[in-house]
Amino acid sequence: MLITGLRSIAARPGGPTILALGLAVLSIPFATAAIVLAAVDGSGDPAAMDLDLAIVMAVAAVVAGALAGGTIGGFAVRRRPYLGLALAIGAAWPVALATLSIVPGLIDRAYGAVRLCFDSCSPIIRSDSALSAIGGYGVSVLMTAAIAVPAAGLLLFLGWELGRRRRRTLQALFVAGAVVAVDSWSMWNGALAAATLAVGALIWFAPWRPVDAAGNDVPAAPPVPPGWGT
Repeated sequence: MLITGLRSIAARPGGPTILALGLAVLSIPFATAAIVLAAVDGSGDPAAMDLDLAIVMAVAAVVAGALAGGTIGGFAVRRRPYLGLALAIGAAWPVALATLSIVPGLIDRAYGAVRLCFDSCSPIIRSDSALSAIGGYGVSVLMTAAIAVPAAGLLLFLGWELGRRRRRTLQALFVAGAVVAVDSWSMWNGALAAATLAVGALIWFAPWRPVDAAGNDVPAAPPVPPGWGT
């Protein structure tokens, strides 16, 4: 019944984006908690923050991420569900992160998050620098690329093999895992929000999972990695 309801929403014009926004609303408490847990002061030490600011930031982050992920992933998900899943997670996470340094600055509130230490410690995300969050995300991807990119490639290959064996649910998990591998450092620092995004993305993907009239997995498309080829 749940899948039937999701498919009903997904079939509407703009269905992927509408469904993503609906799921995003459910994630607001988890995003709020993640924002509070990540807060640090100017020296990088854990800091308390006002709950009202955390809620405003969480709403902005999940709505922006859902709009980006649902729309960008939606362009592909009807024809290539697994590519759509990867694009949805891959777009939603950095867009949501970007708001964490923009929103508090717009409403003239201070926020710092994610401790980084070299000679001294300081927050990566800062409300006095609107581009600090997305800049920190880019640096985190580059810092982990040597390990994360091969790991993502391996997960995509395993997902492809599972798809050939009609293990489509597991294939979805491996495709999602490949995107998580690329974003691993930033997602580790926002683990609660990242886990919520991954679960929400898999639910979002469910209406387009290839099944036959009886609800069984359909045979895999020609054996190419998910979303690649023709």
